Amino acid sequence: MIAAAHDRFSFVSTSFPAVPTPPRARTRSSLTSMASRVTGVAIGALLLSSCATFTEANQIARVGPVAMERTELDALLIDATPGATPGDRLNVDMSVAHNMLNSWLLTEILRNELAAAGLSVTEEDREAAISELFEVFGPTWDDTTGPALKALQIDQQTVINRWRTGLADALSPDQVREAYEQGHATSMVICASHILTITLENAQAAQAELAAGRPFEEVATEYSLDQNSVANGGALPCSTPVQFAQAFAPEFSDAALAATIGEVTDPIPTAFGYHIIRLDPFTEARAQEIFALYTNETMRFQRAARAAEVYVNPRYGTFDPQSGVLAIG
Repeated sequence: MIAAAHDRFSFVSTSFPAVPTPPRARTRSSLTSMASRVTGVAIGALLLSSCATFTEANQIARVGPVAMERTELDALLIDATPGATPGDRLNVDMSVAHNMLNSWLLTEILRNELAAAGLSVTEEDREAAISELFEVFGPTWDDTTGPALKALQIDQQTVINRWRTGLADALSPDQVREAYEQGHATSMVICASHILTITLENAQAAQAELAAGRPFEEVATEYSLDQNSVANGGALPCSTPVQFAQAFAPEFSDAALAATIGEVTDPIPTAFGYHIIRLDPFTEARAQEIFALYTNETMRFQRAARAAEVYVNPRYGTFDPQSGVLAIG
């Protein structure tokens, strides 16, 4: 087995991956300008071995009408493997293929969103990206990197830069509010408040006051035993649905995620007591938090990934648009 020629390329949950590193530059640091909060994408092979041969499938992946063919992946793997030449049948570390597929998918998903917004990259954008790559990999980058890998590096850096600058201010507060009010399945943002009591009787008393029209914040201040949220009128931090489900007891998160915006649930029993939960409407108090979460790069990438028509050959994994990851399928 030929060892991986460069660092493992993966979309970890809080950052863009580094540009795939040419074999002779593997000790250099990742491209720091690409650090951001974009959700990760990773490909899992349907093989138990840490090595695999990528020579049998014809179409590896597709984003919309744009496909990665087997020959393209072969060319990238040859460029990433010292001493390899076209025609070689390579057994390579799976992480090398992960790097290439992840880089290609990221690039095409973002390019797809740029196209939907009527934006494209220019020659000036490409020249700027090439300059950045020289800064990262050094003056010999152009001479020591194979043509397929070099083209992928330039494409990825160019598209990321254009996506960041071209779409950074594309969302208005009104658009964010409209998306939020359609619910978390659309916006991927959930903002909830709750009232925690020890007894069912107290929960029912709080519920009765809410039904009579008393503001939720006032009822929470009087009844709730959750000192972390009561100072904010029962409000919990906004998050994504996935983060919300991970942060709270299943009974709590299931009830909240099943509710509609503005709805107040019946008392929900958990190990902590009884909860009355409200999915918060869009208000001035929540507007800044919602806007910041909806427009950060993690969320923007997740929405772009969900909107794109992504296919991955099941030999190599499946695509999950909700989380933006490729999982073993």
